[in-house]
Amino acid sequence: MMGHRRFAPRLYYQLSLDRLVPSGHLLRHIAEVIDFSFVYPLARPYYSHTGQPSVDPVVLFKALLVGYLYGITSERRLMDEIQVNLAYRWFLGYDLDEATPNGTVAEGVLGAREEAVGGQQCCTERIEEFRAEQLWPRWPPEPFPPAPALPS
Repeated sequence: MMGHRRFAPRLYYQLSLDRLVPSGHLLRHIAEVIDFSFVYPLARPYYSHTGQPSVDPVVLFKALLVGYLYGITSERRLMDEIQVNLAYRWFLGYDLDEATPNGTVAEGVLGAREEAVGGQQCCTERIEEFRAEQLWPRWPPEPFPPAPALPS
């Protein structure tokens, strides 16, 4: 008998975002090795002491790092990916029921601050730290070996 899967969303889920991110995930390794508090002094001159609280500059830096590591070059697409990817959410510190920064915030803030905070330089320095901690050889995984030639 053929089964048919019907999705019935629950009103309440009991789960932890931390449990959904695999222990061997690259972003988990990075979070264990890198202390991102270095971003605050770099970003401080670009923030006002008045007005509404901004998006945490560490979140913005981590978002840039995610984009760099996973080849996401559009800020709007990066924010869309962060919204749906559980590992990205975990890495940036957003739980499942929390709103992530939207594309407009990303384009305005990431685009303007990437240069000001030295985004490329900081990313490059962090990549060197990953290599020093030997995270890089394990990620990205080696590509699949070429398929064997078919007999003629």
